[in-house]
Amino acid sequence: MTHDEEVNDRINVPEMHEPILREHEEPADGFEPVPTWMMLMFGLILFWSGFYLARHTGDWSGENFDTMQPDSAPAKIGVVTPDTTEKLIVMGKEIYLANCVRCHQEDGKGSIGKPPLLASEWVVGPESSPTKLSRIVLFGLKGPIKVGGVDFNGECPSFGGQLQNAPIAAVLTYIRQEWGNKADPIRPDVVSEARKSNP
Repeated sequence: MTHDEEVNDRINVPEMHEPILREHEEPADGFEPVPTWMMLMFGLILFWSGFYLARHTGDWSGENFDTMQPDSAPAKIGVVTPDTTEKLIVMGKEIYLANCVRCHQEDGKGSIGKPPLLASEWVVGPESSPTKLSRIVLFGLKGPIKVGGVDFNGECPSFGGQLQNAPIAAVLTYIRQEWGNKADPIRPDVVSEARKSNP
């Protein structure tokens, strides 16, 4: 037996390669391809977002959603300057629910610390005044008041900068005709005169 054959007999080739086979491949540095399902989901989200924005943008114009436009420029959504008491009440309810219901509630009974409008002497009765009511909505009200024999001391925000004369007349007419209240409607010209007496 030669020397080379003797050496080969002592070397077990499978045993020699065993440590190498146990080792895992070194991690590769780079980016894995994005899974197809993730690309499809991302595409669907983009498509839905574009569709939603296209349907609900109103042509990117705030005027399409503005129901409080000036008396001389009726809103594009079909609300026109009311010329009857019925139209004032319809418009007034919309404005009341958007701006006043949080404090005075849907039933007009008020909430904690907020006075009621139902049967309020400020809204109906001999002491109520269309001009005084108009000034409250136009310029706000702050400080102690008494309504129905109960003391209140809070603040009513002013809406004169947000609402034109017709919407203010509408919401005042609504509260004077709703919840069993019976008082004359308030016309936009009354609000216009009250606006001139800016405090």
